[in-house]
Amino acid sequence: MRLAHWGLTLTLAGSWLTAELGVEYREYHFWCGYAALAILLFRLMWGLVGSRYARFAQFLPSPVGVFRYVREQFSGHGSTPVGPGHNPLGAIALVVMLGLIGVQIVSGLFSDDDILYTGPYQSAVSEATVKWFTNLHHSNVDYLLAMIVLHLLAIGFYQFARGQRLTRAMITGRKPIAEFAANAPIPHTAWLRGLVVFAIAVGLVLLLLYLAPEPVYDDYYY
Repeated sequence: MRLAHWGLTLTLAGSWLTAELGVEYREYHFWCGYAALAILLFRLMWGLVGSRYARFAQFLPSPVGVFRYVREQFSGHGSTPVGPGHNPLGAIALVVMLGLIGVQIVSGLFSDDDILYTGPYQSAVSEATVKWFTNLHHSNVDYLLAMIVLHLLAIGFYQFARGQRLTRAMITGRKPIAEFAANAPIPHTAWLRGLVVFAIAVGLVLLLLYLAPEPVYDDYYY
């Protein structure tokens, strides 16, 4: 999970940077996107078959749970961590973040800005659909960047206002939860299962690229 987290961080940063640098980095932009897609697919599958605290069924909160958590934060009783895994607001943020990343990647597959970038599935849909996906690809990145900034601000809040070192936990994989005896640590790692799931994710991305139709170029490409 930690490798997936930081891998997604690097691939998204690489996608943004290569888009800003221009046409010379076009291929790198696409490969960063494909790598991000593989990690995203891994995270979605790992949310179903992964270790305890990575599973969506374990940490997705109910509306009542979210309300109770927010009330505790504003009542002055929010200094106590909720235990291992994501807190209710963090769980919602994760779902929103994964959704925005998915929208960014999928829209890129079908986009064509008539200048630098043509997605591998641009020729599989109508011109109007390509235009819609292209506009979505350009507008969604602003929401994604805003969510990333909010994510960083939340980490800073929990770090300095609540004394919870979330960044250290995402590096070491360890979080002090002595007061939560019912939430036992994960007894073992699941490297083999994780490698199998990641291999499936990479295979799906490669299959997606293999099945991509022949690109359609405008006259100015010749």
